[in-house]
Amino acid sequence: MYNEKHGGGSMNQNFDDRKIVKQYRETARQIVKKEDLYTNMDQSELMKQTQIWRDKFQTQEITIRDKINIFTLVREAAKRVLGLEAVIVQLIGALVLGDGKIAEMKTGEGKTLVSLFVMYIEVIRGNRVHLVTANEYLAHRDREEIGQVLEYLGISVALNAAGLDKRQKKSYLYGRRHLWNDF
Repeated sequence: MYNEKHGGGSMNQNFDDRKIVKQYRETARQIVKKEDLYTNMDQSELMKQTQIWRDKFQTQEITIRDKINIFTLVREAAKRVLGLEAVIVQLIGALVLGDGKIAEMKTGEGKTLVSLFVMYIEVIRGNRVHLVTANEYLAHRDREEIGQVLEYLGISVALNAAGLDKRQKKSYLYGRRHLWNDF
């Protein structure tokens, strides 16, 4: 729906969009409500959860209940490693991206943290994941921050940085489930 009131350039959400966002918001709230699910587990127990999820999704699809528990796990790990606790809007963004849709977020709203949830789910599904950033600085930053959380959960990460020759890239990146690229 075109919105004349705001200079003609912005879009209003239609009823269906609001309904979809409401569903995502409810799922995000369920994630937050389950925040105690993993608080009493140590790192080795959280890493075991990663393997349990990987094994489960070799033969089964991820249900919404699974996704809530998985996002709760990742949220707990991010809180422990980075001191960052994903808020509702970030969880909504992650849920949207995880469903293969586009989520628009402004600078400073936590896009990097949002990407963590989607990367984790894709890795436990058995997929290799590449996060492409706008420049080498962001690739290094994201690898350091988000990579720490993934490693904490038992997922190996790598950085495909400029300056590595083909042999170095192959030896460094071989067998990794997740890596960062700049372009």
